[in-house]
Amino acid sequence: MNIFYAGNFKSASEPFRLNEMSEFNRLQTRSFLNDMKDIMVEKLVENRKLSEDKINAIMAGLEGRTGKKALENKLVDGLFYKDQMDDFLRKNLE
Repeated sequence: MNIFYAGNFKSASEPFRLNEMSEFNRLQTRSFLNDMKDIMVEKLVENRKLSEDKINAIMAGLEGRTGKKALENKLVDGLFYKDQMDDFLRKNLE
């Protein structure tokens, strides 16, 4: 395989030419993920009426990783089995 790339932030071929992430790829991935986290926190503050500190504590403690924990921490409004969710959507979207 011949790989041609120009510049430092070209990571698509890294799995074929490196054994670990380059520092440039690590930087761009960290930046992207931090931006996505910031957007998610912003939307949770707006829509769930939780403080940013509360959301950060939930994330730090992994307190949203199960349905029960997500419900306890007000990240979701309810828990449904698939058939219950289908019925809910059918009823509310008609």
